Order: sequence, then C-alpha cells, then structure tokens
Amino acid sequence: MNLKTKFFYCSNTAVLSSIFLVAIFLVACNGETTSKTDTDKKTDRDKKTEVPMEDRIVSIEKAIKNPEGVVKMQLSGQNLTDIPEDFAKLKDLKSLFLGNNPRLDFEKVFNIIKKLPNLEELELTGNNLKTLPTDIKELKKLKAIWLSANTKLDLEQAFEVLKELPVLNELFLEDNDLKKLPEKIANLPALEIIYLGRNTLTELPESLSTMPKLHTLSLIEIPKMNWNKSFAQFKNYQKLEVLLLGNNGLSTLPPDVVGLKNIQNLWLNNNNFTSVPEILGKIPHLKELYIFNNPIDAKAKENSKTILPNTQIQFQSTM
Repeated sequence: MNLKTKFFYCSNTAVLSSIFLVAIFLVACNGETTSKTDTDKKTDRDKKTEVPMEDRIVSIEKAIKNPEGVVKMQLSGQNLTDIPEDFAKLKDLKSLFLGNNPRLDFEKVFNIIKKLPNLEELELTGNNLKTLPTDIKELKKLKAIWLSANTKLDLEQAFEVLKELPVLNELFLEDNDLKKLPEKIANLPALEIIYLGRNTLTELPESLSTMPKLHTLSLIEIPKMNWNKSFAQFKNYQKLEVLLLGNNGLSTLPPDVVGLKNIQNLWLNNNNFTSVPEILGKIPHLKELYIFNNPIDAKAKENSKTILPNTQIQFQSTM
C-alpha cells in the first residue's frame, strides 16, 4: 500500500477527533515516510551506479559497464591502441565513430565489431588504412561508411569487400587524393549517396551511370575535373536528384546541364558566377538552387526570379 493509499485509508477509519486522526495517520504512515523498503534501496543503488549516457558515448569502459541502450559511440581522435573483446556486448550499437585512431589494429578491431548485429554507421576517417578487413562482410545492416582521408587505401580491394553488404547506401571517399575512381564502384548497387569531394579526379568512371539507386553525388572542390565530360555523363544518371559542385571555380555551365532531367537540388556555392545561369531554366524539376558566395550583384539576383520562377534560390548561406 503506497503513501497516498494509506492517507485515504487513515482518513476514513471512523469518526475520530481531528487530533486523534492525525495521531493514527502518523503511526500508520510513519514506517514508509521515514524509512525505505529493500526494493526502494536497491533502486537507489542502481541509480547511483548507472553511468550517464553522455559518458557511455565517449568511454569504452563505461559503455561496456552499462551496455544497454548505447546506440552511438563517439571514439574519434582518442589515440586508441586497442578495442577490448567485451566491446561486443554493445548489442544495441548503431553508430560507431573510430576516425583518427591510426594506431588501432583494424584486423583485430573488425574481429570484435563484426559481432555487433545492429551496426548501421561506421566512421574510419584518417586511419591510414591500406585495405579493408574482410570481417566487415559480417556487418549486414551497415548503411554508411566513412573511408575519407585514407590516401593509401586500395579501393579495388575495398569495393570487393563492400559489395557483400546488401544495404550499404552511403559512401564517403573525401580527401583521399583520388586521381581515379575504380569502375568497380558499380559493384555496390545499393549505393544512393557518394561523397568524392576534395580529390584530384579529372573524370568519373562510366560505371556510375549504371548504378540504379544513385541519387546524390558530392563533387565539392575537385579543381581538375573535366566538367564538360562530366556533365555529358550526368545526363545518363537516371536517378540523380542532388548534385553538389561547390568550390570548383566555375563561372559557366556546359550545355549538357539541360540533360539533368531529374535534378531537384543543385549546389553551385563558392564559385565564380556573376549571375544565375539562364540555362538552368531548362532543368524541369529544379526545386532548390544554392548559389551563395558567388559575385552576383543585386540586379542579377532580381533577374534570377524570371529565369527560375519555380525554384527556391539561396543567395546566402544558412550555416
């Protein structure tokens, strides 16, 4: 019987004087108001030993101690040298960030994390990887992987391994000093989003046009790209809806831009455009144009409303 129930029980016992009623109430209820049951004490102990989630997110030791409910681990840049076997206890883990820990033995790491049944995101940026351990094949729920800033990574080998992941739909390959992207990227048919920014690519593999689900392509800061050839390829990307071309020194767009029939979201920020290219008016489904940080004057901005009356144009960064 809880305290509230006891109060109503005590106040309805019989016709007593108010003084006697108070005395009865204090006698009947004093046990619970001044002391706690064993269950209550155990609950209090649990509260004291429970590790706050914000600590478990960044501490392997604390996460292992209380693994239930830990869905994200932020371990980037911690200069880790190993991952304990008990890390496999984190059965709820969905996102694991291990970037910038180049001293880790990733063969051993993957032998442990392959036992995480719900892992969906894995960040391995800046780890001096040369190959991907084959145990990654066991992560059947993996949806996104960051392989950026691993300039010595054998992408031919990496794509052979990653093709075993049936739902992998997001791939980060930025800052990898890529001069060429292997045609084998098409072996990852579930890919929907690819980030290739800040590389030294001059062209894209023809196989990209065969990827059935590719809808977002980031080509930020790729100064050596042959854009005429690239736009000729883009028109063959049947699902392409989002294209990021910021920081590329562009001042004009090739005629083949009109072939981007499905483009809805186009980023031309941080380039050299002095006006909104009129040719964009021929893209039928363009909904959003991001063209901030370009030398476009007020008059040219006003004229853009005539060129793209049904497109939301962002002349200022919201970041």
